[in-house]
Amino acid sequence: MWSVTNIMKVLRPSDDLNNLKNEEFSVFLGGGMSSPWRAELISKLDDLPNLVIIDPSVDDWEKDVGEQSADNPKFVKQTDWEHQGLEA
Repeated sequence: MWSVTNIMKVLRPSDDLNNLKNEEFSVFLGGGMSSPWRAELISKLDDLPNLVIIDPSVDDWEKDVGEQSADNPKFVKQTDWEHQGLEA
């Protein structure tokens, strides 16, 4: 599901990154989770045209992803999504 703020798109781990278009400029929001900097940045950029924010954060890591292990399919899915987002 695409979240739209004005004309900017915000993609989260539940979204399909294969829908990105070549004419769109994307920014991957990698970094710490100790402050609400992502929401603040998104609100400051919300009027930029053709901008796609790729936000890898999940609401509850333990519930949504769990153990950081190659044996955990949720973790593998999350990290694959993040790698795809970095390459976008």
